[in-house]
Amino acid sequence: MQSGLTARLRQATFSSFCVSAANQTVFQMCQAYAERWPVPPGTGEGSGLLLWGIPGVGKSHLAAALANRMLERGARVRFCNVIRWLNRLRDEMREEDPTEERMEDLEAADLLVLDDLGAQKSTAWAMEKIYQVVNQRYEELQPLVVTTNRNLNQLERGVGSRIFGRLLEICAPMEVKGEDWRTRIARERQFRVASG
Repeated sequence: MQSGLTARLRQATFSSFCVSAANQTVFQMCQAYAERWPVPPGTGEGSGLLLWGIPGVGKSHLAAALANRMLERGARVRFCNVIRWLNRLRDEMREEDPTEERMEDLEAADLLVLDDLGAQKSTAWAMEKIYQVVNQRYEELQPLVVTTNRNLNQLERGVGSRIFGRLLEICAPMEVKGEDWRTRIARERQFRVASG
């Protein structure tokens, strides 16, 4: 099974995460989640994480660090950027039954990460596919980690109450706070260039 982690995300570890006073609690909770893996089968409630916050604070980094730790332990991990996954499904619909294979790949994962949920266009088709994945994890009590740039109210409006309710039941919501690291790195790079 391919992990779905990009080259950048394969480098994400807990030790490479920039811990600050604003994100220390969430960082420690993600580390603790990784350390108590595997989550006892059939526990359902609390067997996942919902990391939310503004762009650039490290939600995807934390989710990828967790995924990488699980891969080191031999777990079957699938990291899915929601927009990329939906685009691939849509593109492959012309082929013979392609979506079943992709859905089975997600179902077989010991840990599934849905990255950037809520960034997709909320078409009926997209919501159906997302519902299928979330509901399968919910029904089978399988661990799920979700990242989103939306606050909880915005996420509920964006994905609907059926998906949102299931996410809240199986994922502990945690706000990732802090500075936008991408903007900070860009400012530092600009300063270095300007200073010569």
